Amino acid sequence: MGHGAVQGKVDLGNTPVGPRAAGRPSAFAFRLLSPTALLFSYLLLGALLALALLQRATPAVARAQLAEFPKELGAFHMIQESEIAPNILAILQPTDTVVRAYARQPGEPLVSLYIAYHADQSEGSRVHSPKSCLPGAGWQITTIKTIPLAWKGGESKGNLVRVEKGLDKQLALYWIHSNGRVVANEYVARAYIFHDLFARRRSDGGLVRFMTVFAPEEREESAKERLLVLAEATLQVISRYIPD
Repeated sequence: MGHGAVQGKVDLGNTPVGPRAAGRPSAFAFRLLSPTALLFSYLLLGALLALALLQRATPAVARAQLAEFPKELGAFHMIQESEIAPNILAILQPTDTVVRAYARQPGEPLVSLYIAYHADQSEGSRVHSPKSCLPGAGWQITTIKTIPLAWKGGESKGNLVRVEKGLDKQLALYWIHSNGRVVANEYVARAYIFHDLFARRRSDGGLVRFMTVFAPEEREESAKERLLVLAEATLQVISRYIPD
């Protein structure tokens, strides 16, 4: 048999031929139209679209530098500014930071303020949760709970954390600031990163954290009030430095 005969030969096996086969789709066509095949196609298309979006440069967002953060916040005034050690910065990888201590009145414990801004959290530079950083610095978390925070005419949530290191006891308040949102839950904040990356081509955000020591015999409610007053003053100006 010549070469032409081989090209013309098709092994149909048990596949029906003739008039009976013309009235129904082949098994191959049925598989292409199956829900599984359609779902795979949609997932593939979505992955290609996501890849294309991720490869696009994120736009620069106008913001003030944290070095310009107010030294007077309501009844509080700055008394000290510190720098973060280079080895810590190498781990946190923030775009911009500020570390300060504020006082309200003589004899009252200070409140430390730490703000870190990350311009692009799609490239490995992400907000680090104090739930991980505080134990890493030797602090033991004894209690943690969410508390309401007034934000843009509504209510959001922050985390109130009590920590101990030896005889030292402190109270911390923190939240993740995500494109105009005040977020307590780290997993929700991560979900917002993906949402904003596709919807707004932005993945920037930051962490805002306050800490204060307990005065002798001081109750938690008193220390909490101190943190909340400074937090409320901070929320009035924070959008200049971590944009909405």
